[in-house]
Amino acid sequence: GAATGGAPAATSALGPLHSEGITAMGVTPNRRLVAVAERGTDRGMVNIYDASTLRRRKMLNYPDLGSKEVVWVSFSNDNGPSKFILTLGGAPDWTLVLWNIERTAKVVATLKLGHSGSTGGGAGGSAAAATQAPGTANSVNG
Repeated sequence: GAATGGAPAATSALGPLHSEGITAMGVTPNRRLVAVAERGTDRGMVNIYDASTLRRRKMLNYPDLGSKEVVWVSFSNDNGPSKFILTLGGAPDWTLVLWNIERTAKVVATLKLGHSGSTGGGAGGSAAAATQAPGTANSVNG
């Protein structure tokens, strides 16, 4: 029979043309911004919207995410506007990405939590590789 359902993702007001659906959402503590994580045809992405106007403010798109989806987003709890957002890509790489979103979105640090293929317990059961953007501090709790 004929396909049924809503409008195609390409016409969605909440995402880019290559979205395959929403996978997670987050809101800043002051409720001014909303993050919408989406599954993409190539990789996951996060769009950040102004909660009052629903206009997109930023798009977070990490080329080395290693997944077609972002499964978790969380804004920092700063005094005032949130300065950071932490995202988690899905399988197989499970990449954490810390973004500075004060002006333009910039990657501060990444951590791949993906499975190494080992079935043993302990630290041998997973592989983690961390990278830090040049010129960034080691801590964001400053």
